[in-house]
Amino acid sequence: MTARRFAITEALDIHCNHRPYFRAIIDQMDNGGLAAMLHELLGRDLSTFEVRDIPDTEELRTQKLLSLSSLDRWWLTVLHRGYLYESGHGAPWFRDWHAFYSTDLLTNSYLQWCNKNRPFASDRKSREQLGKFFTEIYQRERPDEEHPVHEIESIDRSETREIISSGGAVLSPGRSLDEVAIFYKDRPHGYRVGELVEARVRFSEMRPGIDAPWGLDPDE
Repeated sequence: MTARRFAITEALDIHCNHRPYFRAIIDQMDNGGLAAMLHELLGRDLSTFEVRDIPDTEELRTQKLLSLSSLDRWWLTVLHRGYLYESGHGAPWFRDWHAFYSTDLLTNSYLQWCNKNRPFASDRKSREQLGKFFTEIYQRERPDEEHPVHEIESIDRSETREIISSGGAVLSPGRSLDEVAIFYKDRPHGYRVGELVEARVRFSEMRPGIDAPWGLDPDE
């Protein structure tokens, strides 16, 4: 993520398939152009040129992101969108950011990302590698209360409906979608990542070579 790279730019496509344009360039190079280029290069003063000053282009930043491990790319995606897991049932809990996540839920989120983005098999990391990744960045924790560990694949939505008597009285308010769709575990192992801005800042501090995509002001 901090390695030096060759300058990367994006070519314009205004002359795409414009054969006369490229034919003229080839004709010029075949008729003195190569000699003229060599003459210009030999006469160029490179005494003040710094080879390490690589232009910081959007294309270079994109390549740096694509060169990251699958764990870094997945967690960058999570931090950028502001929630951990894409709920198949629309459970409200998953739409919000939480300061603590269980290792089980983090693993399920990573596997969900892998199934969607299909990284190379050699780049798919294990649960142990995910744990090492988070231990380097965030605080390990095992809270006393229960926390979500995965989403239940098949649910009965009728459990969320109110049961009303013939007289209009509510006999049962129904369970919330979070209660029906989420499997909770008591005192799970996990990591305290902090509020969203804290999690982003901490990640940026531990990955100084990565250009954060969420666009925080420098003062923040």
